[in-house]
Amino acid sequence: MVKDDAQQIKINREMREQFIDICRKIGIKEASAIQKFIVRSIAMNGFDIDLTSYDKIAAIKTDSRINFRIDKEKKTKFKELCEENGISVSGAIKLFMDDVIKANNMNKYFS
Repeated sequence: MVKDDAQQIKINREMREQFIDICRKIGIKEASAIQKFIVRSIAMNGFDIDLTSYDKIAAIKTDSRINFRIDKEKKTKFKELCEENGISVSGAIKLFMDDVIKANNMNKYFS
């Protein structure tokens, strides 16, 4: 994958720290986990996350940022997929991160 574009997500610091801890435990970088989620969602043409929690996740105060590089085409496809499902890109990623934190692993996504 050519990472020729950037994406920035505003997030709650505590959620980010919990997600990073799980990533470290698994041995994957935070940005790589997010990129894999994006690629998987595009391949599935949908999400394997509870979209009904979107409003709750979107309302959480953001005080931190995640920046990562991504293939421009995948970024565009993921944005379109999010729009089709009525959520923002950052909302979808936050829902993914929340799901990982609740499960304390990424088995559901990367088994």
